[in-house]
Amino acid sequence: PAPTPAPTPEVVTAVAQEYSPDGVALPSNVSYEYYELGLEKTVCPVTGPVSSTFGYRTNPITKKNEFHLALDIAADEGTEIKAFADGVVEYIGQSDDFGLYFKITHKNGVSSFYAHCSKLLIQKGDTVTCGQTVALVGETGMATGPHLHLTIEKDKIRLDPAYYVDPS
Repeated sequence: PAPTPAPTPEVVTAVAQEYSPDGVALPSNVSYEYYELGLEKTVCPVTGPVSSTFGYRTNPITKKNEFHLALDIAADEGTEIKAFADGVVEYIGQSDDFGLYFKITHKNGVSSFYAHCSKLLIQKGDTVTCGQTVALVGETGMATGPHLHLTIEKDKIRLDPAYYVDPS
């Protein structure tokens, strides 16, 4: 039998398109390419099993085939969430979808977004350091269990967080 192709960005994009609702291109603000972030140090904000990957999936709540713009990492309620890299808290908020959430702006056009938190330990404008505890895992908003919803962006393009963090 033929070997399984390595999960290069081209292969991942081809698979994503195959499973997309209309079989066409990715959303315009998404890339499966690996981007060099240019950050001195990064950490995985939470360790635990991946409960949902970046890409098309059947939304567990709406049951619709949608593009999931993040990596979901399951963890116990109250688990500490660390800052992915040095940066400044751009905003914090709460919504029906994301529950308690916040965004950290890093250098080089990189940002990280964290959602479904039970508690935020930072405020808008705070300077944070890589690995600093910034929030606690929760199940707020549209969530099926406690987890961290992590998004990584470079120049407003959503990237697959699995290229940059290893939650295992």
